[in-house]
Amino acid sequence: MNAEKLLRATLMIAAILAIILLPGTPPRAAAQREEVFFRDFEQSDGGFTHTGAGDTWEWGAPRTVPPGPPPRGENVWGTSLSGPYVSGCFQSLLSPEIDVEGHINLTLTMMLWLDIAPGDLFAVSFTPDGVNWTVLKRIGDGWEGEGSWGAVEVPLPEGLYTSIRLNFTLEDISSEQQGLGAYIDWVRLEGEALSIPSPEISSVHYTPLLPPGEVFSLEVTLGLPGSPLPLPYTLKVVLTDHLDREVERREIEGNLSGVDVRTVVLTAPPSDGTFNLKLEMTSYGGGRAAWSGYLSVGEVILLEGFAGEPTQEVHLTGGWMITSQEDYVYGMGAAVCAGEGGDGGENLTVSVTIPS
Repeated sequence: MNAEKLLRATLMIAAILAIILLPGTPPRAAAQREEVFFRDFEQSDGGFTHTGAGDTWEWGAPRTVPPGPPPRGENVWGTSLSGPYVSGCFQSLLSPEIDVEGHINLTLTMMLWLDIAPGDLFAVSFTPDGVNWTVLKRIGDGWEGEGSWGAVEVPLPEGLYTSIRLNFTLEDISSEQQGLGAYIDWVRLEGEALSIPSPEISSVHYTPLLPPGEVFSLEVTLGLPGSPLPLPYTLKVVLTDHLDREVERREIEGNLSGVDVRTVVLTAPPSDGTFNLKLEMTSYGGGRAAWSGYLSVGEVILLEGFAGEPTQEVHLTGGWMITSQEDYVYGMGAAVCAGEGGDGGENLTVSVTIPS
C-alpha cells in the first residue's frame, strides 16, 4: 500500500472516533433492604385465592382456641377457622402476582401457627413464571413452633425476577388423624433495591483497511465490574454507508458478569468506499433497570485493488458507560494513531480518554 493511502486511512480514523457518554457515576448494588410486599389480612383477604383436594382454606378470625387470635390484629388465613383439616387433603393458598422488579436477594417472612398430624406436611413454594414451582420450605410434625404462633423466615433463590407468586400448601399424607392445620398472618417480602454498575466496552479490535467483499472479524471486550448478578445483554454491530444507511448488522447475546470477550464476523460491502462502524448495546436488570447506548468506533475503508494481507488493526480502549438516565451528555474521546508510514504492515492503535 502506498504512503498516501495509509496517511488517508490514519487521518480518517483519528478524525471520526467519538464516544457518547451518559451522565452519572456507575452505581453499586444497594445493601439496604426494603419492603416489596406485605399483607396483614385485617381489612381484606389480600387477594389470595385457594384451591385443591379437600380445600378448606378460610380468611377471617379463628373460631377455635387454639389457635385463638394472632399476635397482631384479628384476621388470618387458615386451613379451617373452626376445626381440623379434611382427611386426604392437598390444598393450596395462592398469593396474587407480586411485582418484584428491580429487587434482588428476596426474603419471605410470616407468622405461622401449625398443628398437623405425624407424617403430614406444610410447604411454602414460589414461581417466577406461573409454571415452574420451587419449594422454599417444608415443615412437618414436630416443628419447634408447633402449637403456638412463630415467625418463619425463608430466603428465595438468587435471581432476577419480574414477578412471583407464593403458594402455601397443606398435605394430609397419613390420612389417619388430622390436626387443626395451618394459620398464616403478616406475610411480608423484602429485598435489596437493584442498582447495577453500568456496562462498559473496554476495547475493540478490528481491521480498518479491507478490499470490498472481504470477511473480517471484530473483537469486543465487555465488562460489568461489581455486578451482584450476571445480566443479560444484546450487542449489535452495525455497518452503515456515508448516507447512514445500514448495510450490515450482526447481533450477539449473552450474560455479562465481570469481563466477556466476543468476536463478531462481518462481510464488507462489495463496493469500495468508506463505511461507519457502530456498536449498540442494551443490558437488562430485572425488567425495570435497563441501559442502552452506542459507541461510534471508527471507519472501515474499502479500497479497490487493495493487495496484501490487511494486517493493520485498530485497537480502541477506554470506558463506555451507560445508565438508565434519560438526559444525554455528549463527550468526545481523544483519538491518537500511532504508526509510521510503510507498506501496510504496522498496527494502528487508537486510545480513548473519557473526559471527567
